[in-house]
Amino acid sequence: MKIFRTVEEIPFDPHTAVTVGTFDGVHLGHREVIRSLKEIAGQAGSRSLLITFEPHPQSVIRPGSIRLLTTPGEKLILLGESGVDVLLVLPFSKAFSRTGPEHFVGEVLNRKIGMRMFVLGEGHRFGNAKQGGRDMLQRLSGEFGFGIRIVPPFVSGGSPVSSTRIRGLLEDGHVAEAHVLLGRGYTFSGTVKPGRGIGSRIGFPTANIHPDHPLLLVPKDGVYAVRVQMEDRWMAGTCNIGFSPTVGGTGREIEVHIHQEIGEGYGRPIRIEFISRLRDELKFDTVDELVDQIKLDKEKSTAILSQS
Repeated sequence: MKIFRTVEEIPFDPHTAVTVGTFDGVHLGHREVIRSLKEIAGQAGSRSLLITFEPHPQSVIRPGSIRLLTTPGEKLILLGESGVDVLLVLPFSKAFSRTGPEHFVGEVLNRKIGMRMFVLGEGHRFGNAKQGGRDMLQRLSGEFGFGIRIVPPFVSGGSPVSSTRIRGLLEDGHVAEAHVLLGRGYTFSGTVKPGRGIGSRIGFPTANIHPDHPLLLVPKDGVYAVRVQMEDRWMAGTCNIGFSPTVGGTGREIEVHIHQEIGEGYGRPIRIEFISRLRDELKFDTVDELVDQIKLDKEKSTAILSQS
């Protein structure tokens, strides 16, 4: 796959199949659109081109309104694994957001890139004020001579799969259900930072995590069975998200107790895959009660992870 970051870099090819979207999470719905794009391009002997944007458009148009399912780097890796021929990552700005869909389709996609087929997920809209959609494309297709393929939504559990739906599940702590819609476990990446050392003092040392991206979605507060990646090692772990009320925590933290020795962790990259939610975060009357509960959490995590 070739990756470009400006339209001017891409060689003109009059037989290009194109899809456009944010693709946050690269979930099963996205993968169905990409599968259709590759199928159409393959049947026609055409080039497949996927266009996405960074940063996430909503983070520019409505700052603070969006939490991300993937960092830009993670999204790039997942899209790279999808098998499209060309990936164009366009910088998104307030000025770019004012681009009309007619100009984007006619002047950019058709005349500069050579689009001959536009593949679009049903209901997806793009361009200034999301004016671009099926009706506009049908009108422009005759003018510019390109075809349209509308991909039906990928349905799971009776509803279409979408990034918004997955965010809602994670915000409610339903990580196993989110796994189904993503087609993989939800992962959260960051760097190990110094903590208060309380976990070590009570016999359960934890790695405190600083997120790789400030907009990464953190699942609902609580305790989770997780897999932990550090360098090339995947290990079992138990993760607590919350304020640690039993030991006087004052800020929301993401802490993971790794079930094996890792040595010094500070400054090392870490990645967590959420497998199952165990319970809400609780405040105990004594530290001894907290320790007893952590032992039970670790046992439950170990059992769940051994079967998944």
